[in-house]
Amino acid sequence: LHGLATGQARIVVASAAALLPRLPAPEDLVAASLELKPGDDIDPMDLADILVRAGFTREDPVDQHGEFSIRGNVADIFPAGDRLPVRLEFVGDTIESIRQFDPATQRSVTSLDRITVAPVRETADTLEGREAERPATFFSYLGRASRLRLFVSEFDKVREAGDRRFTALLDSYQDALAREERVLPPARLMLPWPDVMSMLPSATSLETFAADADMVDGA
Repeated sequence: LHGLATGQARIVVASAAALLPRLPAPEDLVAASLELKPGDDIDPMDLADILVRAGFTREDPVDQHGEFSIRGNVADIFPAGDRLPVRLEFVGDTIESIRQFDPATQRSVTSLDRITVAPVRETADTLEGREAERPATFFSYLGRASRLRLFVSEFDKVREAGDRRFTALLDSYQDALAREERVLPPARLMLPWPDVMSMLPSATSLETFAADADMVDGA
């Protein structure tokens, strides 16, 4: 989503279920991202709070995407989508250096002049700590592409998968109401699947056709 919102994503593969959730507006997701570079001032404890609100979990050592740790004047972060985690070294509240490192050996690999840390969950809190509103959909993010080509692979299977997911979510909501739990109405959290389906017919449909043995041998 961050790649779509910033125009950096070139190819996105999404499941039927991924089309359902209501999402923060693309500009809000971008605003909740951090760009850090040597010389920037930020209290390491404030950085930890921001990372937690952005969906990161505190682990030591850091070896999985979405993890971070703060140890004295060192912060390790494994941004989503990056090949390696990064280590920030501080002097007071000032970032002195940023280096990628190998999580297996803890050795530095290369120095970086900046990093971008995007939220690792699409419903991340804002930097102020309030729950983000969800006025957008996956299609809102697609709309930011300068040139968009939309493909649907196995249209009937996508429709069936979306139907199953949507029905399961509605059933889960009814079960929660029966248990007298406080839950948000489905309309606050997801698009109705028929609405999603109404957006797909304009896409190019990709279908898989079986080839019989004669056709294969003849080739």
